[in-house]
Amino acid sequence: MFWFFLLSVISVVFFLLAKKKLNAQKLSEKDPFDIRKFESKENFEEANGIALKIKTLKQLADLDEKIMKIEEQSANALSEKRQQSLDEKVETLKLAYDLAYSYLSCWQFIVDLELDTTLDELNLLGKRISNEEKLTLIENGTVRSEAWYVVSPDDEFEVLDDDDKESLKFLTKLRKVVESEDSATDKDKKINTLVDKNKGIAANWFDIEHAHPASEQLWEVLENQ
Repeated sequence: MFWFFLLSVISVVFFLLAKKKLNAQKLSEKDPFDIRKFESKENFEEANGIALKIKTLKQLADLDEKIMKIEEQSANALSEKRQQSLDEKVETLKLAYDLAYSYLSCWQFIVDLELDTTLDELNLLGKRISNEEKLTLIENGTVRSEAWYVVSPDDEFEVLDDDDKESLKFLTKLRKVVESEDSATDKDKKINTLVDKNKGIAANWFDIEHAHPASEQLWEVLENQ
């Protein structure tokens, strides 16, 4: 009976460890900024110290050039000991490059500018967002999870043009009214006034000449989302 109990306990422990490892692996796959896959390497501390000093793309490019020079030195090394020393240095610098590349990357939140785009989402548009900020927002469930895009150092960051900035400004004011604690009557008044004062930009979402007030059009759109 004792041995059966002991085997059961051991089985449970192995199951929990395997589950923990699997969960960590899934998290790493979901989070491209997760550096835990590097932490087990012997040269991690040294490489991470180098990576943390790299703040610009030029410094990252300089590190890449340095790696190539040392690789060339290794290929022409006069002794096996010298070659081994250079190869170890290359491995450390390559790890530092991977870490720095990750540290210089960021997230961008990209959605269409529509009436149902929430205020939290509008506030993220056109901004570089750190991994920590993104994980917090996802955990809180305040923004849609499918609109996140990794921006690596060699990727192009999508900036808002002048028209998008005007649309963003208008929709931000509109969503502040929609998400406020004002009464329905006060909201309707503010929405109609805002649309009336910004007919040019508001025409992208509202039928300005329609008989129904802009507030009615807005609530109808939001109810059908």
